[in-house]
Amino acid sequence: MRWAFLLGLFLLGFGTAGRADGKFFPPVALPAAVSIPDQRALIAYSNGIERLVIETRFSSAASNLAWVVPLPARPVIEEATTGLFPTLDWLFRPRIVDRPTRSYLAVLFFGAAAFLALTVRRTGRLTTSDALACAVMGLSVAASGSGAAIPALAVFAVLLITTHCLRRGEAAAAIGLLGASIVFASMLLPALGTAKAKAGGRGQQPGVSVLDRQWVGAFETTTVASPDPKALCDWLARNGFSVPTNATPVIGDYARQGWVFVAAKIRRDTALATNSVHPLSFTFPTPKAVYPLRLTGVDSGDIDVDLYVFGDRRAEAAGFEVKHCTTLGYPEFKGYWKYSGAGLDVLHPLLRTWVSPATVATKLSARLKPDDLTRDVELEWMPFKKAETVAYSHRGALDTSLNRLLPVLIALVLTGTAWRRWGPTRLRAHTVPVVAVASALALLLAVLQWSSLPKVDVRRVRHPFINTRHAGFELFYALDAFNIRQDQEIQTARKRLQDLLLSTNLPTLNRTNLLLGGRIREEDSPGNYRLVEGPAGWELRWYDDRGAEHRYDR
Repeated sequence: MRWAFLLGLFLLGFGTAGRADGKFFPPVALPAAVSIPDQRALIAYSNGIERLVIETRFSSAASNLAWVVPLPARPVIEEATTGLFPTLDWLFRPRIVDRPTRSYLAVLFFGAAAFLALTVRRTGRLTTSDALACAVMGLSVAASGSGAAIPALAVFAVLLITTHCLRRGEAAAAIGLLGASIVFASMLLPALGTAKAKAGGRGQQPGVSVLDRQWVGAFETTTVASPDPKALCDWLARNGFSVPTNATPVIGDYARQGWVFVAAKIRRDTALATNSVHPLSFTFPTPKAVYPLRLTGVDSGDIDVDLYVFGDRRAEAAGFEVKHCTTLGYPEFKGYWKYSGAGLDVLHPLLRTWVSPATVATKLSARLKPDDLTRDVELEWMPFKKAETVAYSHRGALDTSLNRLLPVLIALVLTGTAWRRWGPTRLRAHTVPVVAVASALALLLAVLQWSSLPKVDVRRVRHPFINTRHAGFELFYALDAFNIRQDQEIQTARKRLQDLLLSTNLPTLNRTNLLLGGRIREEDSPGNYRLVEGPAGWELRWYDDRGAEHRYDR
């Protein structure tokens, strides 16, 4: 059988010749789409002072929009940028399990090898089970990654010849071939799991105190207080705020507690079915961090709410699930992509200013029914405990289920094989049915587990973080090619840049936001840009994968 040994060595060398191709970097899986809830809010609480930033999505065909926010004390009102919440969504995105290490392939390989060790004896001829076990080992190699067809055939051929030698009693040739196959497998195993290569009415109302009136961005805001709920409702009605009759008890309850009301009104020139305007920030003293919901609950159906809470401990609230909890770091920018910090690095300029010096961030989410909207959300502070949301791509869910299923199946088959050989004679006849039933139950459990895993559609992007930073340079250099100069008026430059991103000129320019998906747009969120006034004309600001701002100018 010397020819068999030489053939095995030849197949071994031929099968591994194509693996010297450098390190393979699989693409990163990102959520294909982000689900935007009905309400998103940022809450930063420290030393009895709360900053509440609220974004509400309006669903209305009217051009005049008005809303009322009850607060425990008179607030300082500021404009937030439109990129604040997209940045938070990105930083608190779920961890996607897309291409887990497929350890079940190693289980298949060595499980089949163990089966051969238990069943192969000197009989002079191969059996169907021998060929099937060798095929399973070859297929496990083939499934380990791209370009593995030739190594898989080599494994199958070497093992089949080895098994044939053992059946014929030629132990020396079998040991040589088996040794070659083990070396071959050890060279392949590191590749297992490698993947193949998304203001009206300003009149005073008796009994109502107007504490403040100002324009904040697109909003005209008026802060009012009154101990008389009827007078307050009359004032709101006179000033263009529609107040349902059944909201009076809620307003009265707030008024009796000494709360104030911020009435905000926005004017839209065009009617849209659904519109998001820039958020508003309210900063006020309060003994306990709170998110007001009772007024929202009047005549409301089910709503989805996400709360991003920053403080010195983990935040929890009744009816809300902790989706994410992490420590915070505030590193200084060091180089093109070098940061130093612990946990989540807070680098977005506005976010960094507003949440510092918080040390812990928590994302709370809930789908609230009308009965849940009869009370405000009061935050409770707990000791820090890390939490993270994990989602699976469809491929990742399958691989994860197989990783947990196949070891059980292989163990059952090997146990049954050993039992048939060495178990009590009177019980051997029952081995096959018992193993079959147990395997079916294990398979059923795996299917149930696969169906229970949270699965999402994903976008696969190669080197998204490096490529996104590079896209900022590409956009800046494209300004010259499109003759957009820094000495032009910023509104002119903004319009021409938007035209450039929508045109087919400069086909090599990347117009897709690799991080958030969709087109690049003017917004202070990861993968997007802003034009701002500078000392030498407008400047281009680019936001990287951590929300850090980069300045590009001449």
